[in-house]
Amino acid sequence: MSNPEYVKGDPHEQVEKNKTEIMHLFSGIMQLAGIDPNTHDTKRTPERFWEVLMYATKGYPQEVTLERTYEDSANPDFPVMRISTGIPFVSFCEHHWMPFIGTVDIAYIPKGEVTGMSKLPQVVEKYAHRFQNQERMTEQIAEEIWTVVKPMGVMVVSKGMHSCERVEGYRRDGPYVCSAVRGVFTKETNPRNEVLGLLNSIDLNTI
Repeated sequence: MSNPEYVKGDPHEQVEKNKTEIMHLFSGIMQLAGIDPNTHDTKRTPERFWEVLMYATKGYPQEVTLERTYEDSANPDFPVMRISTGIPFVSFCEHHWMPFIGTVDIAYIPKGEVTGMSKLPQVVEKYAHRFQNQERMTEQIAEEIWTVVKPMGVMVVSKGMHSCERVEGYRRDGPYVCSAVRGVFTKETNPRNEVLGLLNSIDLNTI
């Protein structure tokens, strides 16, 4: 079996265009692993794998989702910190091609402009639906908010459970946590401590 050539371009577009070949190659992997791809339970497995790839790559073609910002209605002398917590995500580890699942918390202090509450989960989804690592995903989310909304500061905290750890035999009782900061959150401890204190005090079950 010859290896297909690497094709540059939008991964989501390539997955969609090359459905038949992807399914054929995955069927070949199953056979090489000693798994019959033609049983009642496995005959749709290659197509299901293709469907997973479509889901895993749908973040690549998305444009910037924070193109719309609005004038902040709060007193500019006393900006109100915006915090969105517990935004769920499912992403795929680029090292193992296995999912890691968790939540993202976002806080930013406006400097005249804000973005809609629904836009923040869309940004998370865009960067999660790629073959990723958690550190880069967290940075990309923070960078987009920082670049487009232009706040005084932004802080992004991601918490993820990685299935590849479990498969390889490593057990972690808690999630893997990453944070990315910009602006005042990099220079001043008070805003950063305020966000962390609020995040630790929020009980989503009581909302």
